[in-house]
Amino acid sequence: MTNFDNIFWALLNVFQCITLEGWSDIMVMYQQAYTPLVFFYFVALVFIGAFFFLNLTLAVINSSYSEAQARIKAQKEKLRIEQN
Repeated sequence: MTNFDNIFWALLNVFQCITLEGWSDIMVMYQQAYTPLVFFYFVALVFIGAFFFLNLTLAVINSSYSEAQARIKAQKEKLRIEQN
C-alpha cells in the first residue's frame, strides 16, 4: 500500500523514502497517478530526509556509543587502580 490516506500509511511511505528502499518506485506511481511535479517532493524528501536526518540520527547513536565505551573504559581503569 502506498498512499497518504491516513497518518499510518503516510509515515510508512515517508520512512520508506527516507531509508531509500524503493523510493523511486513510489515516486513513479505517484507521478502516474497525479502529476509529474511530485518529483520535486520526493527528491526533496530524499535529500533532506535520507542524507540529513538519517545521518544526524546515526551521528547521535555513534556519539552515545562512544560515550558509553569511554565510561566503561574509565570504570575498568578505576577498578584496576583499586585492585593494585
